[in-house]
Amino acid sequence: MEAAAPAYRPRRASWSLLRALVSDWGEAVERVWKERFKGNYGPWRPHWRRVLAGFLACGDLARGFARVGCPDCRLEHLVPFPCQRKLCPSCEARRRAEWSAHVLEEVLPDLA
Repeated sequence: MEAAAPAYRPRRASWSLLRALVSDWGEAVERVWKERFKGNYGPWRPHWRRVLAGFLACGDLARGFARVGCPDCRLEHLVPFPCQRKLCPSCEARRRAEWSAHVLEEVLPDLA
């Protein structure tokens, strides 16, 4: 007997603790960066603001989505576009999974 595929469960980006932390404290960290962190970590880089904004927008249906449906049962889901930022645990996990699959399927079989 073949196991049924797990049901799709959309990610709830707004429930992320990291998202809440960035949302609540991101601007405050930027304001105090020069006095508190520059000595240890270097200057605040302007692109960090874009990275944090992209992370906060990840999973937001208002920023765009794909409609995915099952042709058999006609059930549809709206899947929001990812931010594709390295800060985002969800997007980075997907990238790692894709890379691992590539290594297992394309690289390692050639070595045997």
